[in-house]
Amino acid sequence: MSRRVVYAALIAVNLILLVNLVVGILVSRRAESPPRPLLRSDAAEVVRIRLAGGPDDVDLVRTDTWDLLLEGERLPARFDRVELLLEGLERSRIVRRVTEDRELHDRFGVGPATGRRVTVETGAQAMTYVVGHVEQTGRVYAREAGSDRVWAVQSNVDFYLRQSSTFWAYLRLFPEDARPADIVRAQLSGDLVQSFEVVRDARNAWLLRMDGAEYALSGPAVERFASQVVDLVGNGYYVGDFNLLYPVAELRFSLVDGRTFSAEFRGGDDILVARASGPRLPGDPYGGLLYTISDPSLEGIRRLADGLPSG
Repeated sequence: MSRRVVYAALIAVNLILLVNLVVGILVSRRAESPPRPLLRSDAAEVVRIRLAGGPDDVDLVRTDTWDLLLEGERLPARFDRVELLLEGLERSRIVRRVTEDRELHDRFGVGPATGRRVTVETGAQAMTYVVGHVEQTGRVYAREAGSDRVWAVQSNVDFYLRQSSTFWAYLRLFPEDARPADIVRAQLSGDLVQSFEVVRDARNAWLLRMDGAEYALSGPAVERFASQVVDLVGNGYYVGDFNLLYPVAELRFSLVDGRTFSAEFRGGDDILVARASGPRLPGDPYGGLLYTISDPSLEGIRRLADGLPSG
């Protein structure tokens, strides 16, 4: 065989290898890009989101803000968190196809018993996605309900799909414009707590009145106490009869703008429940709400009296 024929054969082989390489790159790029949206609608059109397969089922409905449907009751939801979930869904991008073999669904966490489901409803359609395991790259496996095709999806929604209904609930007792710095008077009273009153006098100095005595207070101590009071947050909703619980304590505080708020605490078997009163409460549009309160929340307010006196 002549040298020219050998060179021609080598060149042909190299050309074939080059073509295969280019085709492989093109095919790979076609599979990886351009990523296309997972959500087939605009986030602004979404009116309902349902999550299943996590700690408990979550049902979120758009109103003027967002509501949480829980045991047939319509309750306030964390608008900021729902919007972050919607933003994450809207930014989710299908990167590549993984498989269409139904037998492999459980391996990728998108089987009937293993996947977490998110249903997004607009006025015209409902789309349900089954979300599974997370790759080391941070991508998640997902498929649309009714389809065997599994995708690798660039998305950050996995965190939200693992949260319970409590995560989505807006559990603040008092309005957000009630600020710690605006408190002029606060009082804790009750048969099961140490009763005391904290007041700000005409010189803007703070006093603690307790057991017939009066003590001067330090600024940092009052700031901690005021934050505990106005930022009181429940750890869940209570749907029982508040009047059947035994009285524990009452917290009252007044603001510099004249508004007065209160929270009545009642207890039962291993439970502490609060009912708030005052103008424009977060629970007012829902007919008034009852909140379960962690013992440390009330204990933190109560125990502040032990360390408040500074002279």
